[in-house]
Amino acid sequence: HLASKTGGIQMTTAGPFTARVFLLLVSVFHFAWYLFEEYLEMKQQKKPLPSEVSGIYDSDRYSKFISHEGEIRKLYFIYRTVNFFIDTCILFSPVFAAIERLSGGNVYLAFILTYFVYWIAGEITDIPYSYYYNFVIDEKYGLNKLTRREFVKDELLSIAGDIVSSLALTFLIAFCGEHMSGWTNGFTVGWKKTVLI
Repeated sequence: HLASKTGGIQMTTAGPFTARVFLLLVSVFHFAWYLFEEYLEMKQQKKPLPSEVSGIYDSDRYSKFISHEGEIRKLYFIYRTVNFFIDTCILFSPVFAAIERLSGGNVYLAFILTYFVYWIAGEITDIPYSYYYNFVIDEKYGLNKLTRREFVKDELLSIAGDIVSSLALTFLIAFCGEHMSGWTNGFTVGWKKTVLI
């Protein structure tokens, strides 16, 4: 949006390398790094309680903790995997072309619409994840202190806070992008510099 509407940021591409491919590669790397971290954590937690701390930590409590962490890890793996596929589908869908049409060339509106697409996609997985975490897993281990009423209130406050803070940041980014050409005295900012910025 910024490249076509402001002239300040121009992402040039060579051959099949496009912004979508770049974003997909970043997403794949991020997901692969998460899997690597999970592998290391699972490998570590399969080890027995070290003898140096066996007098400090009760073995039954430790095994209960490991069991609780294992259930959370499985839930989080599903959450991250579903989010990865949703983000990939959005990235290669015609949604950005639709946003371009709906925004009518207004950079700020384009940013808002893009934010809300990803926000809605995120909430589709965030709310069920939080609910299951609190009222199934934590409830099973006697760790849930929330009532359903408090859960709804916390979610609504979190949503309101996310929207306000994210839109403020979004407007700042859009403002910078819109005025980049003037600030650089018409100097073209290529994709390498854009990534660094």
